[in-house]
Amino acid sequence: MKQTCKNMANLIELEIKKFSVVYQMIMQQEPPIELDAEIMTKKIIERGVQPYDDQKCNSPVLNQVMSSLLFKLDELLSKHGVHEKQFNSEYYSQVLRQEKEIFVYRLSMINAWGLAILEEIHSHSRQVYECLDDWVVDAVAQENQICNHVLEILRESIKSETLKLDDYQCLLPTLSLYDKIE
Repeated sequence: MKQTCKNMANLIELEIKKFSVVYQMIMQQEPPIELDAEIMTKKIIERGVQPYDDQKCNSPVLNQVMSSLLFKLDELLSKHGVHEKQFNSEYYSQVLRQEKEIFVYRLSMINAWGLAILEEIHSHSRQVYECLDDWVVDAVAQENQICNHVLEILRESIKSETLKLDDYQCLLPTLSLYDKIE
């Protein structure tokens, strides 16, 4: 799940680059605020934030990345002097606003796609866990039967004062979980 969040950050990074190019073309400079989803995602994951919360069906990692990026984007466009009076034409202002809307839309699409993938991974992992849990229960039950069988053989040999057990007396049933695979 962590890798899925990192992959979503890579996709977000592509969208950031697209937005940065448009910003540079219009403003004739690089954005003064760094928008970096990959580093931010890595730091959030390293802090131990869960990639997916199955109770709320959301991703705290993706939520933090998205909210941070949107905050920085608003700060970039409002506090750093991107106002209509800077432009010789209303056209450039409109292009930048449209590019922001496209960027926000694509971020939300990446977030929705990421959440769908994380939900699917979570669902499949729960199914595997339940299956493995059943296998563990079956394996323990079979091991207990084998141990009881060995104990019965040893009790009988002690009662009959047999010093040596023949090989055929100690044949144990095999422990097999292959027939439990669905």
